[in-house]
Amino acid sequence: MGDEHREEAYRHFITSLKRSPSFAPAFTSLGIYYSEFVSPPDPNRASKCFQKAFELDPREAEAARRLAEGFAEEREWDLVEVVARRTIDGEGGLEGGTATARYLPINAWAWKAIGVVELNRQNYPQAIQGFQIALRTDVDDQLSWLRLGEAYSKAGRFAAAVKALERARELNPEDWICFYFIGEVQRQTGQYQEAIVAFESILTKHPHELGVLVSLGQAHLDLGRMHVTAAYTARAESSFTSAVQVALQMIIEASSGFRRVAWKIVADAVFHLSQFTQFSDEDLVLDVLYQLVPFVSDHPGEGLTGIVTLPLSLQKSANLPLSALEIAVAAYNYRISLDALDETAVASAHYDLSAALFSYSRRASAKQQLAKQEATKHIKDALRAEPGNDRYWNALGNMEFESRPKIAQHAYVKALEINSKSTITWTNLGLLYLHHGDTELANEAFYKAQTLDPDYALAWVGQGLVASLNGHAPEARALFEHAVGLSAPVVSQTRPSQLDAISPAFFVLDRFCRGRPHDASALHLFGLVCERIGHIELGIDIIGRAIVLLEAAYEDTEDPVVERRFSIAHTNMARLRLSIQDYEGALESYQVVTGLLPEDSEDRSARILLTQAQFGAGLAQFKLGQLAEALALFEAALDTAANEPDMRGHVIVMLAQTLWAMGTEEGRESAKAQLLQSIESDPENLLAINTLAGMGILTDDDSLVDAALSEILALPPDQRLARDPDREVTYLLVQHHLGQGDVRQALSVSQKAVIVEPSRPEIRQTLAELVLQQGDGEGSLAVLAATHQDSLAQQRDSLYLHAIARCVNAKTQEEAHQLAHKAVMLTPWDKRNWQALAFVKSAQ
Repeated sequence: MGDEHREEAYRHFITSLKRSPSFAPAFTSLGIYYSEFVSPPDPNRASKCFQKAFELDPREAEAARRLAEGFAEEREWDLVEVVARRTIDGEGGLEGGTATARYLPINAWAWKAIGVVELNRQNYPQAIQGFQIALRTDVDDQLSWLRLGEAYSKAGRFAAAVKALERARELNPEDWICFYFIGEVQRQTGQYQEAIVAFESILTKHPHELGVLVSLGQAHLDLGRMHVTAAYTARAESSFTSAVQVALQMIIEASSGFRRVAWKIVADAVFHLSQFTQFSDEDLVLDVLYQLVPFVSDHPGEGLTGIVTLPLSLQKSANLPLSALEIAVAAYNYRISLDALDETAVASAHYDLSAALFSYSRRASAKQQLAKQEATKHIKDALRAEPGNDRYWNALGNMEFESRPKIAQHAYVKALEINSKSTITWTNLGLLYLHHGDTELANEAFYKAQTLDPDYALAWVGQGLVASLNGHAPEARALFEHAVGLSAPVVSQTRPSQLDAISPAFFVLDRFCRGRPHDASALHLFGLVCERIGHIELGIDIIGRAIVLLEAAYEDTEDPVVERRFSIAHTNMARLRLSIQDYEGALESYQVVTGLLPEDSEDRSARILLTQAQFGAGLAQFKLGQLAEALALFEAALDTAANEPDMRGHVIVMLAQTLWAMGTEEGRESAKAQLLQSIESDPENLLAINTLAGMGILTDDDSLVDAALSEILALPPDQRLARDPDREVTYLLVQHHLGQGDVRQALSVSQKAVIVEPSRPEIRQTLAELVLQQGDGEGSLAVLAATHQDSLAQQRDSLYLHAIARCVNAKTQEEAHQLAHKAVMLTPWDKRNWQALAFVKSAQ
């Protein structure tokens, strides 16, 4: 059919068909003539010829292939399938697929066509089978490997997809589509960083490939979400800004179809940014938001009147996260108009906008009611478009949780009718019941959630709250502990110290406060934890930040609850300042508290707080040497704490110490009288007893010491020990006898204490010291010999005594020298160890 014989060939085809109208090869040849040799080509006649040839003989493979290609170009997938299956049937009958798959197919193109058809229909197992059979004919068919990899990935068989796509890449390293599918598999399997690298490598050569831009933006968005889950806020912020920048490029260049996806990515990324309380790179975030403002301002939309003021404006000094949320709301609102023709997409758009508006209503108090109404309206629009989506019903329940519990309950129940295995919905329903006082139903809902997903912590927290409300404190504690760490912790062989027990709280609160620096309650708690572990300066700084936030909140709302929290924060701040000897700063904070609290309040908590403030202010004045002012404050605290015996006991002791410090005989007598009166009214006030005994020891007044300690010494040992947990009475008696030069009596008191409590190492150490002071090194070592079962810390604390005792014994001075050095190395901050080392060296 060359140019010279083209017309002659045409005549022969026509003659053949006239003589044998059912001769299929003639129709095939005539179709090829019309499609390739006529100028211009006549595809319609060619298609009719191929169709006729195929109808006459399904084994006419060339006609079938060309006919299928024509239908595929017109996206007539049903017709493509008919042609391909009839061709396959012509090879071996309709045992087809399974039986013929054992042999090499004659027409591999038909199996590839089946694969493409099933891929477009999302029947991925059948598509995979089609491409696999086609590859048996030609194992180096790069396109079949590529399509097989695509089918595997969409079927969720990612490992097989990677192998097929890698094979396709080996066959054609220049095919960027293969790189794209590999990147998509990596994105779907959570390898976001690798996917981003793959997409960016494609864009270096194909910078305007919109499909790749969409996947790159989605990968950045998914990576940001993963970082948020792991609490890597700075990385998440960077990923979200990158997602916005990629999506902006699509908005500028894309058609309407891609633009809808781009706006979805933009809105989601900015919404996630709006949930941050502060930004690590505020300039970058501000620059990205500035680029978005013109786009969202050009499409004001409907429904945002009175909520978001358009055109939007940004100021660096303003609340940037709230501004980001306003931009996200405007972007979601514009997306609704873009998705107007797709019911599923428009439902998703309404849902996203409702979630953003609901978040805005909780953060913008001035527009709270209007924003919440609009959020509820849009979630209902989403439900009208897609009533079978349980997430939308769950969202409606969350929005009506507090204001309309019946609607919230109905929404949660509808969500459970659609998806009865949703742990989140069961937990939300349980929290609804709990919030409105039905603990029995709440417990059932939480139990159901735990059954569905035992690792969902919030369900355990909810059940813990139920147990707490029912007064089952041990069970509640166990449930909360289980929620905090669902995996069993490794049991430590050593008993944790107080510092070890509270250190986890320090690190958790540190991270929490970095993420939410405007949460006054968290900052206040963090400051108290800092105090417990000894970081006093850090605690002062953190509680100071909480005070600033509470002051601003009170100026806005004038809420008495906020005022009380402000007073408590100042009380704690003053106590911390006292501990670092900043007495003037402490006095200033205490004066703020006393100025805010009424003196004649009926509220017990207010009276206790006022007593603490007056007591602390008096202590600060005492330390500043202002004894008259301190005395007045202690007397005021005594009046305020008239009905609080515990606090009154502490105040009386400080009042007595202030009177004693004045140095007058009248003051000292008054101090003794106050303490005696306190002991008479409260015999268990050990602090007053010890203080009075101390005064007797200082003045060598045996009668006063006897008056102070007689009652507690007369008690049975078990009651005495219960009343004196720190064994301060024993210490005072020993010091009293030593002060009088009666070492024998001091030894007797100490020996009795060891007999009563032989397991207390500090009592044995006191006895060992007394024995050692008598020059009896062997006796001291005998007393200390029982310490071998003590903890390492207790053995370390007694090293200095071992060193001195061995030094007294001339035969073991070298060992004494080693022990003294060891004590200094283990606890160089303990002055006693240095004194022991000096003693040992002086004896050598």
